[in-house]
Amino acid sequence: MKKVSKKVSKKISKYKISIIAASVLVIAVIGIVIFKSTNKDSKVAVNNNVIEPFNANVKVSIKGFNYVPLSITIKKGDTVTWTNDDKVANNVATVGINPAYFDSGSIGVGKTYTHTFTATGTYRYICSYHTSMKANIVVID
Repeated sequence: MKKVSKKVSKKISKYKISIIAASVLVIAVIGIVIFKSTNKDSKVAVNNNVIEPFNANVKVSIKGFNYVPLSITIKKGDTVTWTNDDKVANNVATVGINPAYFDSGSIGVGKTYTHTFTATGTYRYICSYHTSMKANIVVID
């Protein structure tokens, strides 16, 4: 009799563990769904060096002769602040056809430049000192 009850006890224990694991998984999925549905207006998606924040102030780092992130999407009226984390001076200047023109002038090491975007469209910008440095900002309503 004891052998039979031990086998039954082991099966019940495995069954309990399976139920607990399934419950935890269901709770996790529900939590993710709730989180995503309640954070639509403040989402931040970082994919392939592209950031799509819907915030009022976005930060871009200048380091390793690159803008990080390379591309951002913001709303009209949002502000972008570039920080020069490189070891040399850089700048931020629109190039080509853009909704509006901006040029930071020289941004020294550790210094910042801030610009508020008041017109929608795609802004392509470069560092005119190091023209291989390129990035863009998409401004939406």
